[in-house]
Amino acid sequence: MRRRHAALTQGEFETLLAFNGVFAYHRWRDDDSVVVVLNPREERKNVRIPLGRAAGRAAIWEDALSGARFAEDGRRLALGVLPSGAGYVLLPLKGVYG
Repeated sequence: MRRRHAALTQGEFETLLAFNGVFAYHRWRDDDSVVVVLNPREERKNVRIPLGRAAGRAAIWEDALSGARFAEDGRRLALGVLPSGAGYVLLPLKGVYG
């Protein structure tokens, strides 16, 4: 995945959320953008990640690992339930905005 997405190795970095064990960050380089969300602790409900500079890059973000899709909702990413031990590598779904 790092070979296909330069943002993961060479891009700019922005912390989006660090709260109650949930850590989310955005990396980007040129047109490549990735949001990573990690939850090593217990399940969280009603999780919404502020998107920072990633806002507006796509209406829908897709997890590269599972194919799950999440919608941008007012400059936040609505994840709903974030399972214990979850990790997402979210890519903007092309053609939806960006």
